Amino acid sequence: MNNDELYLATKDVINIVHPNLKVKNAYQNKRAPTGVYAVVSAVDTREAGYPPIIKTSNSAPVSSTIGQVTNVDFDVAYQLKSTVTINFYRDTASQLATAIISANYLPAVHTYLLKNKLGWGSSRPVTNLSAPINGKYEERAQLQIVFLHEASRTDQTNAIYSTQVSVEDEKAQVLEIIDITAPEETS
Repeated sequence: MNNDELYLATKDVINIVHPNLKVKNAYQNKRAPTGVYAVVSAVDTREAGYPPIIKTSNSAPVSSTIGQVTNVDFDVAYQLKSTVTINFYRDTASQLATAIISANYLPAVHTYLLKNKLGWGSSRPVTNLSAPINGKYEERAQLQIVFLHEASRTDQTNAIYSTQVSVEDEKAQVLEIIDITAPEETS
């Protein structure tokens, strides 16, 4: 998932919990909307540290110099953790953020995450960022959610169908040469 997809998923989760809340993507260099709103930024994506799942399969027969061969396809699926930061602004910002902390337990959010192949890794405590701004008090709160998702890479390698083994003595004299060929594949 790229940052735009993470933003949309986070926005959808927020709007399931708070249907009328305005949710904006960070880094747009636009004026702040009126009223209460939230800003989402995907900050950090890294490997989750779990071993990848490697699946192998054979491709269709391919012509080669030694006849029809079958290549081996490797599909390596690895898990990623993406930390998404959500900033809530203006009235009730702290309450809005607090309501998202355990949103993954809501059936609608849980179903949405499953449907979009996302896992809820964790959420961090709400940080109160309220402060006077331009001589006026503004309520602000920040929350971070860690989403788990999967990415995969596919690679193809040629299967080895034959090789030659050379047996030598201590003086590097060839004693025997053995050709090894894989048995014919049967369907």
